[in-house]
Amino acid sequence: MPVTREKAARKSSLVQLDISFPMELLLVSPVNWDRGAIRGFCRGEGWTIHETSNWSGARDLLVSENASVVVCAENLRDAGWQSVADGLDAHCAPVSLIVLAQGPGGDLLSEVIHRGGYDVLASPLEREHTLRTLTLAWNAARNKFLNGAPAALKRRETSPLNRRGARSAATAA
Repeated sequence: MPVTREKAARKSSLVQLDISFPMELLLVSPVNWDRGAIRGFCRGEGWTIHETSNWSGARDLLVSENASVVVCAENLRDAGWQSVADGLDAHCAPVSLIVLAQGPGGDLLSEVIHRGGYDVLASPLEREHTLRTLTLAWNAARNKFLNGAPAALKRRETSPLNRRGARSAATAA
């Protein structure tokens, strides 16, 4: 079946949108093993990973980086995952939150979903399940972006998170 110029132009513009939406992951966990496992799973999969061990560092990275997926430990040294969820709501840009649980997350999953999060990953992490969850979370954030969230991105400069100033990824960990 021949491809018309109109179809080719439409396909080209969609490809540009896909490319312009970052496959960036913000990994927030004080547990080195979790961060190392996810970093290893994502190696060679097209993800750019920004890491920090606490919510304070995550807020700074959200301002300076374009993370579309945030993976956060259930309990951080300076906050709980609920503070991260609230901060992402204030962020305005489309971001999917995944919470890392140290055990089965039955009730936690419903609470995460209720607060606008995407999913829960329970330790021990499995490579295929983790990568599938990250990809689906990225796709959900991308769909929000494509369905009207670009106006929210313009508000990013006025986000309460932006008032703190940004640190480089190298100093955030």
